[in-house]
Amino acid sequence: MKEGPRKHGDRYDVSGNVEAQYVDPAGLVMVNKRGITDLPTLQDVEREALARAYETLLREVRADTPMTCDLLRHIHREVFGALYEWAGRWRTVWISKPGMTWPAPDFLEQHMAAQTSRPLLAYDQTGAGQQQYLGAALAAFKKDHRPMSEVIRSSLIEARQR
Repeated sequence: MKEGPRKHGDRYDVSGNVEAQYVDPAGLVMVNKRGITDLPTLQDVEREALARAYETLLREVRADTPMTCDLLRHIHREVFGALYEWAGRWRTVWISKPGMTWPAPDFLEQHMAAQTSRPLLAYDQTGAGQQQYLGAALAAFKKDHRPMSEVIRSSLIEARQR
């Protein structure tokens, strides 16, 4: 899952970069493998892909699996690989949504390596716990972060008790 070195040129020139290509004039719908051109359809397909990926990942990744940069890219590829050519690679462009900007692309690997050295959360691995996590992930996708906050809070409490 290792990725080769990124090529750096003019860091503001994103011409020809598939990560910066959109199919609509408003720049809301990114070029995708399915040829989807409207945002509501793309969001529905992303939600479905997220649910499928979580089911797969819950079988592949155990509670004691170390969180690594390679695993993060694998997760990203599982979620978005059927939709986007760039899935599973470190981002090379700046991205944001109203009220939120993600970390600069030049420092992603360093930031993610720092994040992955934290202790593992103790997620509920039962069937009910997995369903709670899936539901929370789907709710977060719809901008309701309360269920995921509860999953994480419970996982932190359990991790501290170990």
